[in-house]
Amino acid sequence: DDRHRTATVSITVARMADGICEVFWDVENCPISRGVDAAVAMTNLKRALREDVDAGPIHSLRAYADLSRVGPEIREKLQLLGVALQDVPGHVKEAADKAMIVDMLFFALDHKPPATLVLISGDRDFSVVLSRLSDRGYRIVLVHPRETQLSPILRSVADLALSWVDVQQDATSAPRGQRTLRPPRTTTTTTSSPK
Repeated sequence: DDRHRTATVSITVARMADGICEVFWDVENCPISRGVDAAVAMTNLKRALREDVDAGPIHSLRAYADLSRVGPEIREKLQLLGVALQDVPGHVKEAADKAMIVDMLFFALDHKPPATLVLISGDRDFSVVLSRLSDRGYRIVLVHPRETQLSPILRSVADLALSWVDVQQDATSAPRGQRTLRPPRTTTTTTSSPK
């Protein structure tokens, strides 16, 4: 009957809008720091997203890199930690950026707001797609390289920004006033009642 159909649709929508999180990591732009173990860096990243950001369950953590430039030991550790390695040719200009943008859009198609999209990069080429996703209600978390390498345009579209160096070293537990937060977005919801 119609009531049963309506309930099924409502449950499906609720499951799609469950606050899931996906991570897109530009390895060339934000490599693992020298002297930091890959396993420690990933553990600290997941902890920061869970505890400091409250990003919801991590659906996928994708790393984009020319894998011929990533050592076999690091590749193996990342794979064992559940990181999906996306091999992009280093000789093709902006290959990683394009692959990441396509995957971000597919993520948005598969997951409704308030899903959280985490970008580990400082590249301003991501500004337009993140701005559009932010306008549609997605929560944008930026994990960026040093401030001197961070595009102010990219920073402006993020709801929250964390330093990649701090995240790797588990130094994100600073008081909230010391972290860079954008004021919360206000959204208007229109509902119609049956006549």
